[in-house]
Amino acid sequence: MRTHRELQTPDSALGYDIRMGIDVTLRATQLFLSAFDAAPEYAGSAPGRVELLGNHTDYNGGFVLTAAVDIRTGVSLRRVSGGMTRIITELPGHQTAHINLSAGPAQLTAETQWCGYVAGVLDYFSPPGAAWDVAIASDVPDGSGISSSAAVLVATASAVLTALGKSISPMEIAVACRAVENGPWVGAPVGLLDQFSSACGESGMALFLDCKTFDWKRVPLHADQLGILIVNTNIKHALADGGGYASRRKECEAAALQLSGGRTSLLRDISLIEYSDGIESVEQPAQNRARHVWDENGRVQLGTSCLESGDIVGFGAQLNASHASCRLLFENTCSEIDNVQAILEHTDGVYGVKLSGGGWGGSVVAVINPTTVDSIVTKLKSDYGDRLSILATSASAGAQGMAL
Repeated sequence: MRTHRELQTPDSALGYDIRMGIDVTLRATQLFLSAFDAAPEYAGSAPGRVELLGNHTDYNGGFVLTAAVDIRTGVSLRRVSGGMTRIITELPGHQTAHINLSAGPAQLTAETQWCGYVAGVLDYFSPPGAAWDVAIASDVPDGSGISSSAAVLVATASAVLTALGKSISPMEIAVACRAVENGPWVGAPVGLLDQFSSACGESGMALFLDCKTFDWKRVPLHADQLGILIVNTNIKHALADGGGYASRRKECEAAALQLSGGRTSLLRDISLIEYSDGIESVEQPAQNRARHVWDENGRVQLGTSCLESGDIVGFGAQLNASHASCRLLFENTCSEIDNVQAILEHTDGVYGVKLSGGGWGGSVVAVINPTTVDSIVTKLKSDYGDRLSILATSASAGAQGMAL
C-alpha cells in the first residue's frame, strides 16, 4: 500500500532519521480541502507496528508478541451523495481514484489497485449505496515490514465507524480489517498480527496475542531499559502479490494436515506427540516451515515471560534465535536484511535483533540499551553504509477516530 510521504530529516552528526513535520491527521485534512474544495467531517489515525516475536505464527493459530510504534497513518473523510467514492493519497503520482463501492473490486485497475485497502474497509462498514470522499496521509513507509497496509486499514475503519456512529472494540476492528485484507478487495492471505497491533496498541506496552482464541494481554516494555530501533533496508516487499507469503502459508497448512492425519490445517493444533512422531516424515520445504512455526511459538511464550520478569538479555536472545530460524528454516529473509541483522547482533548495546514482518525485504527490529543508540547507529552506518532509514521509536497508542 503506497500512501506515505516521508517527512524525515537526517541528523547531520549521526546520519539517522528523526521524524519531523506536520501531524498526519492534519496533513490528511489539508489534502482533503485541496482535493475536494470542502472540509472533511471525520478523521482516523492508526500506527504501524513492529513484530517483536511471532514471525508467521499468526495465520497458523499461534502466538505473537508485537507493539504499535509511533509512526502513523491519517485518514480524513466525509459521506457524500451519489454513488461515487473519491479517494486521494498525498503520494505523488497517484491521481484521485473514483470507485463505486457497489460495483466491487472488479473495477480496480493497475492504476487504482492501491486504493483497494480503503475501498474494502468502506464497503465492509458502509450501508448499501453509500459514497465517501477520502484523503490519506502517512508516515508509515510501504513495504518496510512495519505494516503500512494495516495502518491504512485501521485508520480508515476508525474514521468511518466514527462517521457512522458505530462503536466496536479495538479487537473487532482488527478482525474486520483482516477480513478486508484477506478478501477480494486486497487478496492478501495475512493473519491478525498487523491489524491487532495497530488497533490495540498502548503506549509503553508490548502486546501478546493468542491468534486462535484472540485472548490477549499487554506486557511492559521497560522503556528505561529497553529501546526499539527500526532499521528499514528500503528493500520493498508486497504480501498480496508476491514475496513467497502465499506459498509459505500453503506449506504450513500442508505440514499441519500431514502431522494431524487430516484433522487440522493449523500448526497450533498439532499435539506434541503428533509433532515429535511425524515431523521427520514431512517433506521439505514444508518440514522446515513447520519447525520454524513450532519453535517460534515457544520463543513468543519465553520472550513474554522474560519481559514480565525484567530479563531483557533473555528477551533479546529470543529475537536473535527467531531471526536465525527465519533465515535457515522459513527462508523469508534477504541478503540486505541478514547483513543488517548480523552487524547489529554483534554491536555493543544491542540485546537482540530480527526481521520484522512478512519478510523478503523491509525492516529489522532491534531491542537496545537506550543510552547507546548513538554509538549503535554510528557503527551500523559505518559497517553497512548510508542506504538505510533508521528510527529510534517507542511503543505507541493504537487507533483513534474523531469528529472534526
